[in-house]
Amino acid sequence: MYARISRFEGITVTPELAAQVEKALGPILEELDGWKGAMQLLDESGTSAVTINFFDTAESMAAAEPTFEALSERLGELREQLGGSRTSIERYQVVSEQRR
Repeated sequence: MYARISRFEGITVTPELAAQVEKALGPILEELDGWKGAMQLLDESGTSAVTINFFDTAESMAAAEPTFEALSERLGELREQLGGSRTSIERYQVVSEQRR
């Protein structure tokens, strides 16, 4: 499994706004070949976030790049409400996972 991690700073996110973004992007992400799911992490102040998207292969993750680059446009007014900017994108191979 592979993970694409995007970091955002200077944003203004409430749990309600995050839910709206998820609703808007969910159908787009679900259409990506090899996409296995995502996690959104938000700091306590609501001004920094990390989004982790999981893919079955490195090739699937790379093929999804054009879609990710177009997501801001597709969010429209929601993107304006979020403010801030994406500060980094990192890609990793998942070598271990533990959950309860």
